[in-house]
This record gives sequence, C-alpha cells and structure tokens, in this order.
Amino acid sequence: EKGQQWQHAFILFSRMLEASRTPDVVTYSSLIGACEAGRKWQHVVYLFSDMLRSSLAPDAIVCNFAMNTLTKSSQWHLTLDIFGRMPSMMTEPNVHTFGAVAGACSRSQQWELALDLLSG
Repeated sequence: EKGQQWQHAFILFSRMLEASRTPDVVTYSSLIGACEAGRKWQHVVYLFSDMLRSSLAPDAIVCNFAMNTLTKSSQWHLTLDIFGRMPSMMTEPNVHTFGAVAGACSRSQQWELALDLLSG
C-alpha cells in the first residue's frame, strides 16, 4: 500500500496544476517522498528537474528524499550528482545527506570516493 501512494500524490499534483496552483518546495518534497516509497526514481529525476526549472531551491529534505530513492534504485551516480549540486543550490547538507552519499558509495563500492566527498 505504501509503495502505491506515489500514484495518489501525482493525481493530486495534476489536479493542483489544473486548478492553476503553483507548486512550492513542500509540494515537491511530498511528491518526491511518495516516490521514495515506491522507488520511482525516474519520477524523482523529473520532479527534481522540474523544481529547478521552476526556480525553486530544493531544501535538504527534498535532496535527501531524492538521493535515497536514487540510491535504492541503483542510480548512485545521480545521487552523487545531486550532492555535488547542493552548494550551487545553496542547500546545506545534513546528517541524512551524508548518509545517503555514504549509501550510494557503498552500493557502488566507491569507498575512496566516499571518503573524498565526505571529507571535503
């Protein structure tokens, strides 16, 4: 059941857009969080890109949801891409961010990269 909530979230998102409502960071955070449960990494990439195109700055929560979904879906390189973009987005990483990066590096057996990223 929990893994199917992303479908309901997208229906609500579509209705919101049809009603000419502008999504905000909380909207995207909710959508990306719903996609995490369903491991819908392609949807996460779309939503994250759409958020950036809308000139919304993702906060650490959005980045963490996105990175966790990507890591769980074996898209570790995309996790590292988001982490690398965080300074230019003025988004401060937190302990969950570093956990997501460590998880991505672990799944890809990139321990040296993990040490380099987390130390710098």
